[in-house]
Amino acid sequence: MFLGSKLINTLMHDHENIKQYLDVLLDKNSKISDLKESFYSLLPELRSHNRREEKIVYRYMHNKSDLKFSALEGQEEHHVVDILLKDLDTHGAELEDERWRAKTTVLAKLIQNHLEQEEEDTFLNLRKYLTAKSDALLCQKYENKNFSDKDSHNGQNAYV
Repeated sequence: MFLGSKLINTLMHDHENIKQYLDVLLDKNSKISDLKESFYSLLPELRSHNRREEKIVYRYMHNKSDLKFSALEGQEEHHVVDILLKDLDTHGAELEDERWRAKTTVLAKLIQNHLEQEEEDTFLNLRKYLTAKSDALLCQKYENKNFSDKDSHNGQNAYV
């Protein structure tokens, strides 16, 4: 087991940034203008985090039998979040303020639950499989915000 994971620290840092936006989305006293500002600031950061997590972290987890279900569950949670993000991004301007608040609250709660599950369970299990070499490589790929599918490896030994 590799204890000092730079990858997990980087993921946790991203989670902390995301949580700042969630705090506003979950605050029942937030003005609708603050909700929208927070949502539109969260959007690119969350999409980038999710895509990189899926293509790098979850792909690595898929090759570990004890982690595969967590990876699949995480991908499905991302999919549900993507549906809400698209709906709010596409049709948000048409929604009345109360409906906007309700949708962003549901979105924020889904994301919050997902982050907590990763932090309390998934990352602890992932850490058991990381070596210094795999951790460094995965983190390097994750930190590359321009990562694309063509940069990935499908082989089981892709991340050593």
